[in-house]
Amino acid sequence: MALKNQIKKCAEECAELIQALMKNETGDEDVDHIAEEIADVYITCRQMELHFDCCGKVVGEIKRKIKRQLDRMGYDPDEVMRETMIAYNGV
Repeated sequence: MALKNQIKKCAEECAELIQALMKNETGDEDVDHIAEEIADVYITCRQMELHFDCCGKVVGEIKRKIKRQLDRMGYDPDEVMRETMIAYNGV
């Protein structure tokens, strides 16, 4: 039963983020509220990763999708990733 409730909660948090973003589209921007909803979605999605034991798969999908998007934008994905790692590691 707990999993069913967590899944419902995750869906609810996603819906609340959608509502906050759509309000932004109409000019009623509330960055603090949007940040709060992003945090809620992040936390509940992380709970789903842990429950379904798919953290590694999620990280792999994120990397794959970032590389695909960079390629579409005309950037060398490997070069961007190297530069990003240097920036984050302070090298």
